[in-house]
Amino acid sequence: MLVALAKNGGVIQVCMVGEYLKEIPFSFERDSARHAVISRYGNYYNLTPEKQEEFLKAWTAVDSIFPPVLATVSDFVDHIDHIVQVAG
Repeated sequence: MLVALAKNGGVIQVCMVGEYLKEIPFSFERDSARHAVISRYGNYYNLTPEKQEEFLKAWTAVDSIFPPVLATVSDFVDHIDHIVQVAG
């Protein structure tokens, strides 16, 4: 597709979403902890402001226990380099 875009003078949009840049490993433990927060509080948007604050504290606490794997600036630059190599 990149080659076809280059041949036709197309434009490429580059998005820096981690899952677009690299394979993010699945964490059963992290996923289970997030589901536990949802099970405890329910739908965030249906909560009172006080309960939303509690929800967010519990939700972000999961990150400290099971840190997310994120794409880096280096991953982003590698992605751009790939586009340049393929499409010019």
